[in-house]
Amino acid sequence: MLSWDSEGDGPALILIHGTGGSRAAWDSVVPLLAPHRRVFAIDLPGCGSSAEVAPTIPALAQAVAQRMGERDLGPAHVAGNSLGGGVALELAKSGVVSSATALSPVGFYSRWEFAYGSVSLRVTRLGAKALSPVAPVVFRSRVVRTIALWQALGRPWQMSAQSAVTSGHAMATASGFGRGVRAAGDYRFSGVPAAPVTIAWGRRDRILFWRQAERARQLLPDARFIPLDGCGHVPMTDDPQLVAEAILSGSDTTR
Repeated sequence: MLSWDSEGDGPALILIHGTGGSRAAWDSVVPLLAPHRRVFAIDLPGCGSSAEVAPTIPALAQAVAQRMGERDLGPAHVAGNSLGGGVALELAKSGVVSSATALSPVGFYSRWEFAYGSVSLRVTRLGAKALSPVAPVVFRSRVVRTIALWQALGRPWQMSAQSAVTSGHAMATASGFGRGVRAAGDYRFSGVPAAPVTIAWGRRDRILFWRQAERARQLLPDARFIPLDGCGHVPMTDDPQLVAEAILSGSDTTR
């Protein structure tokens, strides 16, 4: 069973984190969404408090859809980052969601671009494991946070020390990390969504480069595209307000 936190009121909105993350990745955005949506921030299988299952992105999407069914959420809105963005797009194809917003989603890279991104993530995980015993101390320094988080974030110095510790712990302890990387490597987006799609991409993304947004645009000509200026691969910390606005507009089916 997938673990999640729920907050707010309004139409249901599922938030899905990326590889090696947890539902805490959305902590800076949830307070901005909760006045307008009933937010469910989930832990994917093998991350946070969720057990390890689902070796492919379609299987991850099925696990999320099953959890939605257990809570009788109906066709909820969904938003995801990176691996979670790929899951959101798969859910949009399945017709079980009202809308999907994908932030720097997987599935639009070349082979060498994925190889670069996967090595970057593995190096980040090794760093998180190495720093784990001293993280509460060393992450008090903005300089250390900037050095440790520069690849994932566009403005790493903005992340608080506690958030950096939480993020590092999630990366270091995610039992499903390897499966998540392999699932992303095997995944290329194809098909036609049955729900409205919004793609938002950080212009400072150093893991899934900005140019991949153009490939997404070609494969999803009917989708709405939003550039996230100043944001990196995990934009929720870089600019919570901009990300919240993208998700709220993407989940506004009256527009």
